Amino acid sequence: MAFLVEPLGSSRAERLRFLRAGMDAYRGEPFFVPELEGDLLRRTDPSKNPFFRDAEVDHLVLVKDGKDVGRIAAIRNRRSEEFRRDRTGWFGWFECPRDPEAARALLDAARARLASRGCDAVIGPVSYSTNDTCGLLVEGFDGPPVLMMPWNPPWYEGLLLGAGLEPAEDLLAWHCVIADMQSDDRRDRILERARDRHGWTLRSVRMDRFAEDLDIIRGIYNRAWEANWGFVPMSKEEFVFAAEDLRRIVDPDFILLAEKAGEPVAFSLTLPDFNQVLCHLGGSLFPFGWAKALWYSRRIDRVRVVALGVLPAARGQGIEAGLIRESIRRVARKGIRTGECSWTLLRNTAIHRVMESVGGRPYRRYRLYRGPISP
Repeated sequence: MAFLVEPLGSSRAERLRFLRAGMDAYRGEPFFVPELEGDLLRRTDPSKNPFFRDAEVDHLVLVKDGKDVGRIAAIRNRRSEEFRRDRTGWFGWFECPRDPEAARALLDAARARLASRGCDAVIGPVSYSTNDTCGLLVEGFDGPPVLMMPWNPPWYEGLLLGAGLEPAEDLLAWHCVIADMQSDDRRDRILERARDRHGWTLRSVRMDRFAEDLDIIRGIYNRAWEANWGFVPMSKEEFVFAAEDLRRIVDPDFILLAEKAGEPVAFSLTLPDFNQVLCHLGGSLFPFGWAKALWYSRRIDRVRVVALGVLPAARGQGIEAGLIRESIRRVARKGIRTGECSWTLLRNTAIHRVMESVGGRPYRRYRLYRGPISP
């Protein structure tokens, strides 16, 4: 029987069907970490996720012999089109059996949907944009992913290439051993001189004024990243929506703002790696997931630096390294042993020099792919 691709609606039952399609392949896979199903249902709900206000998304499932064996989302992001001034469509949420025909069926269906919406090229995977989980893991399969980073079988890349896509951009993840990064008197002296010369200071996010600081961070994020490949600015509603998911696990000591003359010019966001908890929950907090989450959350010993942004006028003043060094000190005090900074664009050599200067090393690579709208 040939593969069939079925479009789904936005009801809870249909979104649940989409989220579960093709996931049987991960059973028994030691490094795959399932996200909480309730969180995924919220992210895919057009009535809750503000991303859908400026996007048109088709959720598609791949069916064979009456069973859902794969999935893909075809995403037209109008905010991206306006900002990038192009008509590129996106695909994401890609799961597929190890069958080139299956991959072609999914990608062809997504392309057809995007073509009908006026798109002239396709890039992915992103779920739903580059502000969310994005990229395909192509190097570094020997361990579990950190929070909000993808993990997929090594043969996924061959499926995308076989479906007519080609590499578009590589993303790097940097590994940090906290104990090896704490003591470096020479670097600390250099940073102190840079701080004194340029007059910047660091502070923690204020939880009693969280909404205010969150809007400051969003403003820096949108301005600091606007020249990066694939960047799409986030609306206030999207930023708040993302923060709501993270607030339950955030440690305010790990969110830093840099200021000059009282004005915010940079920030860094570091999160405890909640994947060290999720790997024990099987995608659900019920019936005993809450107790497990409380138990394992006390044993988190890894963090992820999710974002670091510096306004253009404040770059080259040691602020980037200062934010990272201060983050290292703070996580070390709380028993954190390792960290990951992810992701950085392969072409961003400036941030690579900063990461190397504080002792980081690239250890995983993710890739996005581009193709014409017609196969």
